[in-house]
Amino acid sequence: MAKWLVLLLFFMVNCSWGTLESSYEEGTNYANSLQDQTKAALSTINKSEIPGFTTDNPPEAALYDNAKLIDDQARQSLQTSDVGQTITETAKTRQRFTIDPNTDPLFTAAQEHSMEEILNIKDEQEVRQAEGVIEKTCEEGGEDITYECFENRHVVPQVPIKTATLNINHLAFSPKNESYVVQTRSGGWNHHGEWETRHRQNGWSLTLPKEINAFKNQFCQGFVARDIKTGATFNIDCARIQNFKINDGAVSEANGMVNVVVPSFVLVGGHSFWGGQRQQPLAASINITLYHDTFEGEEIDEWRSNCDSFEQMVEQDLCQYGERVLTQGAGTRNINGYLITKDAWQYRQLYHCKMIKDECSILRTQGCYQVGSRCKEQRQNKCWIYEQKYQCPNGKLSLSKTKTPELGAFCLTGNCHDTSYQANGEMLDVVSRLSVLKAVQDDISLQNNSDGNFKIFSGTPYTCSRNCVNFKDCCGGMNGWGVKLHLAGCKPEEKQLADMRQKNLCHQVGTTYCAKKVMGKCLKKKTSFCCFGTKFAKLLQEQGRPQLGLDWGTKECPNCRALTIEELTKMDLSKMDFRELFDDVMKKYKQPDLNNLREVTKKQIAENMKRIADGLKPKAKSGVVGENQDSL
Repeated sequence: MAKWLVLLLFFMVNCSWGTLESSYEEGTNYANSLQDQTKAALSTINKSEIPGFTTDNPPEAALYDNAKLIDDQARQSLQTSDVGQTITETAKTRQRFTIDPNTDPLFTAAQEHSMEEILNIKDEQEVRQAEGVIEKTCEEGGEDITYECFENRHVVPQVPIKTATLNINHLAFSPKNESYVVQTRSGGWNHHGEWETRHRQNGWSLTLPKEINAFKNQFCQGFVARDIKTGATFNIDCARIQNFKINDGAVSEANGMVNVVVPSFVLVGGHSFWGGQRQQPLAASINITLYHDTFEGEEIDEWRSNCDSFEQMVEQDLCQYGERVLTQGAGTRNINGYLITKDAWQYRQLYHCKMIKDECSILRTQGCYQVGSRCKEQRQNKCWIYEQKYQCPNGKLSLSKTKTPELGAFCLTGNCHDTSYQANGEMLDVVSRLSVLKAVQDDISLQNNSDGNFKIFSGTPYTCSRNCVNFKDCCGGMNGWGVKLHLAGCKPEEKQLADMRQKNLCHQVGTTYCAKKVMGKCLKKKTSFCCFGTKFAKLLQEQGRPQLGLDWGTKECPNCRALTIEELTKMDLSKMDFRELFDDVMKKYKQPDLNNLREVTKKQIAENMKRIADGLKPKAKSGVVGENQDSL
């Protein structure tokens, strides 16, 4: 093939000399005619109307005359200089070659064989040959899986009012005294006996309001539901006491008050020195019965479910809420002997889930091709995680003789040479880093800071909520794997957040937290994010903050501040992973239409071959080339 190309080139160069003289004369005559037409047109129009016209004799007008003068001088030098005479002599004596398109093998091949045969284009694809490959494995998310769980209503009916009787001593008892007469000296035959009046405590007095609210205000301060004699404890909510009854002492009522007097001594037997029974003092206390409506088994009405594990997957963006169906509606049930009627007793909740994992796209962008696959984890008779096997370039890859335009070399005669290339592992880093630097430049160009204090890649805080009562999800899994997210009824900023998360522009700050809780049950959850204008900004913030020692704030109060130029200069880009950017670049690449490319190539080659054949057809000789120096 190399021989034919050399002959063709040599033939074209030699044949071109044969037409130089006539072509030059034709071109000169044509140029002169155009000049004459231009001059005639200029003489008939108003020159002031010509755009850009300045004068009748612009400096450029002398260029033509100068060029002609130079041409005349060059021709004269051919006759006087040694170099010029050598060129003239060589032109006269050089050997001429002619190629007949009717008999030349190059052109007869085009007539005897199809264009596919000449270009060696085949429909079959040949297997790629590699000098060395390395086998790699990666994991990808598997099939969509739908889980179901049930939420059941748990009810314990309210019990009747209960009573508790106990001894208490926490109230403010007052001592009760009495007067008594004591003989200090007995009488005799010669004198009378002596007596005196003394005072002693003989009990405790207590006054309590009869009205129940006033009673609770006085009684509940310092109250502990424990019997001071037996140590028994009771389940009593003092604020829910309905009534009371004093069981010992002298009890009387007057003016809405209950007066109680209890003894402060107890007889223990024997006699005192001066006579009378021995007594032992008692601490102030009363025995009281409390009527209340608190007890074990107080009314409970709550929903209990087995959906907790799926709720955690929702927070991890692995699941989205599906349909919520009422499976057991309004009805009456007998619970602990009581008839309880409710409007709903059970719901079925669906969760649409998918493992979001993609470790293989980066291998495909590096030229790896898949050779195997297996299911690594199976759930619900479906594959949850796939383990994929790839073969990747390891050093130099060689391609054998190819049969398709996408893999093969251009083969004009059918003898194709093997092509080879060196795998470039730095391509990914180069493209990604250039994209980051361009994004930084674009972000700075949008700012108007005369002092040079630029803020780069500022973020905006967003929050979204999940209602745990009606399973309304305004956050949802934003990985775009096929389940439509219903945002009707969500706030505008939540809808905007959903759109930005779909574009992978947001970073989640902390974990999902409970924003509203009633009686220990979470009714609303919230999740916080920092969102950025571009994916470059998000990646740079995510991977740059750890290098700078910057955090993201708290889940309740995210810190989405921008970066400064000084902070940017401190970042080590070589330690950052920009594969996500490279993937975006590769996604924008469009594979050419190979069929169309093949047809266009065939058409162009056929047209070029025809032009060559037409240009090589013998013509009538107009003279010997080289006899006229103008042919040079």
